[in-house]
Amino acid sequence: MACSAVQAAGSAVAAVSVRAGLDASSPEDMRNDHRGKLGPMEALGLAAMVFAVVLAHPGLLLLYAVRETFGLPLDAGQIWSFGAVSAVAIYAALALLRRSLAAGAVAYLMLAVASVALSAVAAFGLHASWPAEMWQHIWPH
Repeated sequence: MACSAVQAAGSAVAAVSVRAGLDASSPEDMRNDHRGKLGPMEALGLAAMVFAVVLAHPGLLLLYAVRETFGLPLDAGQIWSFGAVSAVAIYAALALLRRSLAAGAVAYLMLAVASVALSAVAAFGLHASWPAEMWQHIWPH
């Protein structure tokens, strides 16, 4: 009795799989069907990471310049912490200069995109070594 229920459930799954275009006999096909696609949590995590890196980039870039200029021995956690504080300080300065939180946010976002673009052009266009060194300190292996 239990065996026939399992067989019936297996037949139903196979019928749905065939209608969906999947070969029910091959688990490999089912695994490969989702290759290259992001799930909702993966996409959210990737978006949050990109958003954080872009928003923190001016502070991280400033802190990297200070670190290299003065030879400060900072680890990745300190770079991220002080970089985030620097980013907030830069935003606050821009908001005070613009006399508006919204105008300061727009100016800061423009600065963030410009600093990411500067790093990308320096790394890929000019083959400068400092962007790779900066990211090695921020994302240690």
